[in-house]
Amino acid sequence: MEERGPSLDNMELLWEKVKYQIKKTLPDHSYRMWVDPVQLISYNNNNIKLIDNKELWDAYSSINKIKPKFTIGSVSTALGESLNMGVIPISVDVLAKEADNYNAVSSKYIYPIQKRTISWKLESNIVVDLIKNRLAYGEILTMLKER
Repeated sequence: MEERGPSLDNMELLWEKVKYQIKKTLPDHSYRMWVDPVQLISYNNNNIKLIDNKELWDAYSSINKIKPKFTIGSVSTALGESLNMGVIPISVDVLAKEADNYNAVSSKYIYPIQKRTISWKLESNIVVDLIKNRLAYGEILTMLKER
């Protein structure tokens, strides 16, 4: 019988425990800057792949290397970069409690956040429908580019 290694969930839990141990040895600002952002991407056999924030220091590099289906951000150039690279951007503007406030808050920015991103507070149903394959990914990208 083939022996299987730990699941990705178990490896992520292990990585979080390692980060916690590191956190206890560093000043808080150093931990937040250098360790906390590092994430487990994948593993196999004895290899663990982490996102190195020195290697992936900008939105383009991160998106190009990781190739996510979604990016999540507040007011960030990563949201615009995502859409340009064919990745669905989701905005989580904490100031937007309702549609009127969302449009008022996002209208003060040059990039049309309210048109070119999915608002988590107002449109999370779109994300759920994408995950459940009730909507086509390409159709949502087109909608975001055209609305």
